[in-house]
Amino acid sequence: MSRIYSLAYLTSAPMAPPDALVLAGKLGYQAIGARLAPAMPGGDFSPLVTQPAMLRETIRRIADTGVAVFDVEIVRLGADFKPDHVTNAELIYTARCARLLPGDGGIDLRGLLGALPSDLPLSLEIPNDEWLPKLGAEEWARRALAAARRIAGDKPSTIA
Repeated sequence: MSRIYSLAYLTSAPMAPPDALVLAGKLGYQAIGARLAPAMPGGDFSPLVTQPAMLRETIRRIADTGVAVFDVEIVRLGADFKPDHVTNAELIYTARCARLLPGDGGIDLRGLLGALPSDLPLSLEIPNDEWLPKLGAEEWARRALAAARRIAGDKPSTIA
């Protein structure tokens, strides 16, 4: 069984799920992630819950492309959550707006993946406010998949 790659919501945000499914299929991803509620007030999300037409189109595109929905986000934090106890502003900015492609940072991703089952699905969530607008969602998602495959030691897809 080959590894499943999922195009996470933040890698192509704010692309609507039907369009993300088409892009994922075009590039060789097997799944996408969807965000059903904003992570913070005013944040991006896909209104699948409140827009039946978008939900119907998403279901149709799943059937048309063969690409699945791998994960659905959002986790609500309770009243006792204290953001100042989690991390500093620079770390939060990097996590939300400036992640690097797999292999471009200092984390030993090869080592981490080597300790996990080889058929474990990988969801590629790589938001980057600099590169996504410059390259566009398709090219950014293409580079994300290629970088992840290199790190995982998987062969590149012949689809893209």
